[in-house]
Amino acid sequence: MEVQWIVKSLLPKILATTYSKTAQLVSHEIGTKKGGNAGDGGFASSTFQMKINVNIDSKDIEDYVIAKIFPQDPAMRALHNTELQFINETLWYSEIVPAYKSLELKYKLDLGHLWPKYFGSVETEFAAIALEDLAKENFKLALPAANLTFTHARLAMEKIAKMHALSYGLAAHDPKKYEEVTSAMQDNRFGGQGDGMDPNFLRSTAQRGLDPLRLQPEFANIVEALDKQLEDPISMHRRLLTRHDDSTDVICHGDFLRNNVLYKHQGEDVVDACLIDFATIRVASPGSDLALFIYMSIDPKALEGNGLENLLKVYYTTLEDILDSMDRVRDPWRGSFEDLLNDFGRCAPLAYSIAAFFLPLMMAPSGAFQMEDMMEMTPEEQEEQNKNLGGPEATERLVNMLIDFQKRGFHKCW
Repeated sequence: MEVQWIVKSLLPKILATTYSKTAQLVSHEIGTKKGGNAGDGGFASSTFQMKINVNIDSKDIEDYVIAKIFPQDPAMRALHNTELQFINETLWYSEIVPAYKSLELKYKLDLGHLWPKYFGSVETEFAAIALEDLAKENFKLALPAANLTFTHARLAMEKIAKMHALSYGLAAHDPKKYEEVTSAMQDNRFGGQGDGMDPNFLRSTAQRGLDPLRLQPEFANIVEALDKQLEDPISMHRRLLTRHDDSTDVICHGDFLRNNVLYKHQGEDVVDACLIDFATIRVASPGSDLALFIYMSIDPKALEGNGLENLLKVYYTTLEDILDSMDRVRDPWRGSFEDLLNDFGRCAPLAYSIAAFFLPLMMAPSGAFQMEDMMEMTPEEQEEQNKNLGGPEATERLVNMLIDFQKRGFHKCW
C-alpha cells in the first residue's frame, strides 16, 4: 500500500521540489519498510530507503532518499498529534532551513552537515517527508542507546549549538521571518490533546529514582524539591518546554535525544554528527534541549568530575563563535557561563521526568516490549511494566541522576 502511494504521490512531489522543470524520472528503487520501534530509532514513523535516478538536460543524477511516513494507526496518530508534527517538520525544512541557509551563505559560516537535505513532503492518503539518506555517507545511530561517549556528546553539543545560534541570528537579522516561522509552529504537546502523558503516570514512574532516596536524610532536599515539581507534572513540562525569556529563548529541537542524532564513522572513529527529526520544534529555553540530551543519552561516567561543565562549555564556545561570525549577534548569556548552567539546572526536572519513563524503555533488552502492545495497556499496566524495564541498571541510573542534581544544587533553580 505505502509503496504504491510513494510511486503515485511522493515521487512526483520529490521531482517537483528538488529538481529543475526539465528533470525526468528515469528509474527508482524502493526498499523494504523499516521503523516503528526503538531499535530502528523511531517509535512511530516508518521509513523506506529509495534510490532515484533523474535525467536533467541529458545529465544523469543519482540520489539516495529516505521516505519517512508518519503513522497511520489512529491511536498512535492521536498520541503523537501526527498532523501537527507533519506541519512542523515540513515548516522546518521548507521555511526555516532556507532562512538559515541564507545566513550561512551571507556570513560564510562553517556549519558542516547539520541536517539532511530536503527532497519534499506531501500529505494525501499518507503523510510523508523525503530526506537525504545519510547512511550512504556512513551516518548511523549510535549504540548503546543510553550510553554515548564523551566524543559522541561533544559532536552533538557542537551541532545543537550551531542550530541554536542560527535561531538567534535569524531573530536578529530578519525578525519578520523569525516571527513568521515561529508563529506557524504547531504545539503538538500542549496546544490540544497534549502528548498523551497522564499526570498520574508521570508521578508514578518518577518514584523509581525517588523511592530509594526517601529514607536517606542527606537527600531530603532533592526529594522534597522534585516532589513539589511533580505535584503538577504537566504544568512543569509546559513551563520548561514553552517560552521562558525572550532574551534567551531559541527555536529548540524539542526532542533532542540519541535517536535523533546520526553519527558518521571512519573506521572505529566517530567524526561527525547530524541532527534529524524536527517534528517537535518549539520556542523555549535552550536548556530544555541540553538537559534532555545529556541526561537521556550520555554515559554517566562521561559526566563525572567536570564532564558536564566541559560539555556545556563546548556548546557555549561553539554558540559564541557562530554568533560572533554573524555580524556579532548578541550573546544571549552576556558572557556568563554560570547563567547558562543555571538555566540548564532549571530544566533538570523535565529531563528527569522524561527519563523516568523513557530511559527504562531504551535500556530494556531488544524485544522486551513493543509499542503496539503498550498502546493497548491501561495506565496502571504501563506503570507496572515500567517499574521493571531496564532492570536494576535503569533504577541506579535514575537514582544517581537525582544525586547529581543535588550535588550540583540544581534544585535551587526550581
